[in-house]
Parts: sequence; structure tokens; C-alpha cells
Amino acid sequence: LINTYSDFLEIEFYKELKLNEELGKLQKLDEEFVNYKFKIAVVGEFNTGKSSLINSLIGTNILPEGIIPTTNQIVIIENSLNEEYIEKGNDKLNLTKENVQTANKSDENFKIYTKFKQMEDFVFIDTAGTNDPSRLSSEVVFDLIGNVDIVLFLTSAFQPLKATEIKFLLKLVRKKDIEKFFFIINKEDLKTDVEKIEIRDYILDTLSKEFQENKEELKRQIFLYSAKNAQKDIENSKKLVENINEFTKNKCDELLKDLRNRKIKEILGSSFNKVDYLIETLDGRSKEYENDLTLEEANKDFKT
Repeated sequence: LINTYSDFLEIEFYKELKLNEELGKLQKLDEEFVNYKFKIAVVGEFNTGKSSLINSLIGTNILPEGIIPTTNQIVIIENSLNEEYIEKGNDKLNLTKENVQTANKSDENFKIYTKFKQMEDFVFIDTAGTNDPSRLSSEVVFDLIGNVDIVLFLTSAFQPLKATEIKFLLKLVRKKDIEKFFFIINKEDLKTDVEKIEIRDYILDTLSKEFQENKEELKRQIFLYSAKNAQKDIENSKKLVENINEFTKNKCDELLKDLRNRKIKEILGSSFNKVDYLIETLDGRSKEYENDLTLEEANKDFKT
């Protein structure tokens, strides 16, 4: 595609389209996939242990428990090989829990750069509770789910996939997107082995029914977890990390292909709109090209 766009830029007829912008986007996209980092959104109702989960996954206790993102706010946590800091707008703050809480007091999104002890190739996105529409609108959630590679959806072992959570999933999650969900049942330490099996079976039955998904496929997307014991139960945290890594690896080619296709489609759509607009505005100038190719042929040639 980059070569094709470069060739078209040399053709007199297409110079009016000013395709440099689209070519630049394609080149940037190419660079992004060389060192691509998977984006993981952590989603769930308020007080399900999202911050504790992120802390245990990256291996550093940087997010204060009980952090409450404000209206439509998301917090991005990315691995840093060197300096650790908070980026909020044009401001750069030292990375401390106090500064994280300060940055969290406005509606503006912010990023945290810290040194991960594991899962270095991932970018985490923390969100407000899905059961509080005043803090996280449907539009933000829908766009977020569509633009990340994996969603970690937290639910409680005491009320696994309750009515409000199912409503959220059915309203905002497209059938194809459910394949990128990883369901984590928190507070498993407070349940017996028999209860854990019953909870897993209930979630499998519910998801299979609502999204017409194969139960065998869904099994690898469900994990029992304890945020409370995350720091003590290192083995359980490691097991969760391994599961997410395996889940990501299995989905890697499919996820990247889907992401590439979506972004390329957007770039091509912009180009096609320019072609259509040019044809509509050329008027009498079309005679200049009449002997070589018609406008319809030019349009078809470019789209091909």
C-alpha cells in the first residue's frame, strides 16, 4: 500500500488529491507494528479490585487501591525503561502515589510511566466503574473496547456476572469483541473448591447463552483470582500472567490482522472520499483527461 500510494503521488491527475497525509499514516502504521505493544483495558464495576489487579500484573504497587477515575477519565500505565513519571497534558510529575491521586482529581486522562517487573510488552488502561454512567459514558466504553486488544473484565465471586454486568456486556460489547475478553472472578479465596466450580460453570453457561460462543473456547477466557492475596500468593499472580500471555499469544496474529485491517480501512476510506469529492468538483476540467481515461475509470483504478 505504501508503494502504491507513492506511485500515485507521481501521477499528475492524482496530485490534486493530496494523498501525502494518508501515505504518512500508512508509514506510521508500519512503524507501529514493528514494536507493537498490546493494549489491555481493565473494566469492571466499582470496587471490584481493578487497581489491585493491575499492580499484581505489572509487579509494582503504584496504583492506590480505591482510586476512582472521574468523569470519562482513563488512566494509561506503560512500561518505562528509564525515567518514571506521570504525564498529564503538558505537565510532567514525579511518580508517587500522592501525585497519582492528585492527577486523578480532574476529568483529564493521564499516563503513568513506570518500570514493570513483568508483562513489559503490554500497556494497561484503567477505567471508572461500569455501573456508574456519570463517570464513564457508553460512548467512551464502546470506543475503548473497540480500540484495545484485550479486555480484562472483573466480576465478584459473590455475584458473578450479575444483572447489571450482563446488561453492560449485551449493550456495549459486539459479538466479535467478546473474543478479546478475559473474565476474572475476584475474591476466589473466600469460596470453597466446589463453589469455584459452580461459579465457573455458571459464567460459562451465561456467556455461551448470551453470545452463542463455544464453551470450550470460553474456558481459557475465565480465571479465578484473589486481589486481596495478590501480593502474598505470588504463584496465583504468576499463573494469571501466564494465562494472559498465552491468551495473547494465541490471539496475536488474529488481533494484529484485525487491527491492521481496521486502520487501513479508515485510511482508504479517507482517500476514496477525496476521489469522489474531486470528481464532483472538476466540472469542465474533466475534458483535460478525456482522451486518456475517464473520471470513472480513474476512480475505479485508484480504488482497485
